[in-house]
Parts: sequence; structure tokens; C-alpha cells
Amino acid sequence: LQTGLCLDTLQRNENKGTVILGIFSCQGGKGSEAQFYSLSKDDELRRETTCVDVQGTREQKAVLRDCSTVNRSKFKVEDKRFVHTRTGLCLDGTGLESGSDLFFAPCNASNMGQQWVFEKYLEHV
Repeated sequence: LQTGLCLDTLQRNENKGTVILGIFSCQGGKGSEAQFYSLSKDDELRRETTCVDVQGTREQKAVLRDCSTVNRSKFKVEDKRFVHTRTGLCLDGTGLESGSDLFFAPCNASNMGQQWVFEKYLEHV
């Protein structure tokens, strides 16, 4: 996120089912394992075995679920925004402080709270 905050598990145990994804101060350097995410060749925003998805219809929290149980939750990147293709919503950290839960909201190109940057990029071969 442009504010020095990163996607983070907030030490929630992903191995015990669905967990709410959070935001935390970026650890820099080697980073924290809790902040390692990738956009797969299948357009999944994921960690090792868990994928980011939208939970609920009102709050629209960002959650991590076992990738095998997620209904092919896919993302496209548009102007640094992660757009959830099924809902059209963007991952949004607007106004959040370190340690907060993340959510999805309607996309807004001018909203800096929806602009995310990967620290490292690997080219597909």
C-alpha cells in the first residue's frame, strides 16, 4: 500500500480455516513471512496454499481461504489496484492503521488506499 502498510496475516492461523486478512507496517528487507503474497499465473492472489477472497455481502472483508475451497477467486491488476473479478470490488486499505482488518470496496482510480505495489516482480517464462 502506498502508505507503508502491507498485506499481513496478523499471525492468524491459516491452517485452521478461513481467516480475515489484515494490514501491518511493512517489514522491509527480507520481510515477514506473513507478508509474502503473489499473483499466480491463474490470477489468484495467494500465499502458499491460501488465496485471498471476499467474505460476506455487507462488510466485504478480505479473507484467506484454502485455495482448493475457493470458488476460483481471481484478480486482475488495474492501475495498481487488485480487482476481484467476480465482484468487481477492489482491495481497500483506506484510512486503516497497522493491525486493522482489510476489506473490499467499490474501485476508485484516485483512491490511494486501493493502490498496491509488489516489492519484487518475476517474469513469466
